[in-house]
Amino acid sequence: MSRKLIELFEGLMQGAIPFDGGGYVFSVRFHQDSNYTIFEIISYKNVKNIIHGESSTTFQSDGYKTFLVYEPLTFPMRHMEPYLREDDEKIPMRWNEVETFELNNRDRVFMSLEPYVSNGSFTVERPAAGSFVYYIYEHPDMDETTERLLEKILRDDFKITRTYLERIKSRLQANLAHFHRATENQ
Repeated sequence: MSRKLIELFEGLMQGAIPFDGGGYVFSVRFHQDSNYTIFEIISYKNVKNIIHGESSTTFQSDGYKTFLVYEPLTFPMRHMEPYLREDDEKIPMRWNEVETFELNNRDRVFMSLEPYVSNGSFTVERPAAGSFVYYIYEHPDMDETTERLLEKILRDDFKITRTYLERIKSRLQANLAHFHRATENQ
């Protein structure tokens, strides 16, 4: 069976991340003081170059970024637009650009309605302790691999119920379909 995913920075050190084709970068950043969490799924094709830095790696390719944020009821900046928050708590989205899921425990999840397009290049930060970044290889069921990984984390770590998981998965599928349509002719 072929490999489906690898820790991104380990894969880069091993030379196991291909330039040709595409893949997904699946990043999860846990907030150090609460269970506020930012998920970032970046889809891309045809990397021209990969530039390594001490704390990050830049891919020279268009990146289609899907964001998902888990926000606990106790988060003090719930009223603030996602793009106006502190650096480690923000995503480049306004309220009208995300779908919000109000959970039964009054925590909430919000997710991009459409991918945010990063033209020309995108940068992936090396994860802090407890956070992680995976590279999902291009293969026929890579969308399903991505959905299963997201679902497992949300179900196991955040106890999100099946009803909400199905709605979140549907929104992820719409974002990935947008990426596939945008890159059909590349």
